[in-house]
Amino acid sequence: QYRPNQTLVSSYDQVNDIRYSSYFKVIASRLVLSKYLAKTAQLGKPDGVVNFKAFRTGEMYLIRAEAYARKGGTNEAAALADLNALRAARIAGYLPVVLTATALTDAIQDERRKELMCEGHRFFDLKRTTRTINRANCTSFCTLAPTNRAWTWPIPQPEIDANPNILPQNPGY
Repeated sequence: QYRPNQTLVSSYDQVNDIRYSSYFKVIASRLVLSKYLAKTAQLGKPDGVVNFKAFRTGEMYLIRAEAYARKGGTNEAAALADLNALRAARIAGYLPVVLTATALTDAIQDERRKELMCEGHRFFDLKRTTRTINRANCTSFCTLAPTNRAWTWPIPQPEIDANPNILPQNPGY
């Protein structure tokens, strides 16, 4: 059973952001992620076909915006232009914002989370930007620091067996 993260869901402009109505639906009085539900074919039944996008324009804008923001200085204007362009394409009546430094990189990361929801990017975004995970309403592993060994996956044993020159197993495995 998948239940969308309420903090993430509430970060969308539910009226003006096209992603909200595209990504979520109320089914049986419950909000569910509908981003990957099958299309409806004839007779109103799902046909089982989902058009998955491997590369999307929005993702390219966010990659470039992050690269510009990481360079800093005069490149921040280009990063902000990409961020505002993406938001304007997604949010009706969007008014451009002015952000710099940490506020800009945080906004780009927040937009990546909203744009690329459930596409498998989140783990790598958090790892790449060395952010700490803080989970609400959980019973174990509620906080994961960027230095925690859980960020490093084990080297598969067949790889170690096939190559005697491979480095020792990652710590903790």
